[in-house]
Amino acid sequence: MNDQHPLAELAQRIGRLRPDWQNPERFFEARSEIAAELRRIAYQQSSAPVHKYSPVFAPMTRYDVK
Repeated sequence: MNDQHPLAELAQRIGRLRPDWQNPERFFEARSEIAAELRRIAYQQSSAPVHKYSPVFAPMTRYDVK
């Protein structure tokens, strides 16, 4: 049984995430699974709905950095 905090486990999965040249789709599938899990955790912690196009998940640009 995994007693690790879900975010710590996701951080480890992200750290191990590498392209697979034999099966390129595997990388994108793993990335999508991690993103979905992060969205699920964010939704549980928030009363507002969170989805992949939410500003919470919007990538930062150089104009966002002050």
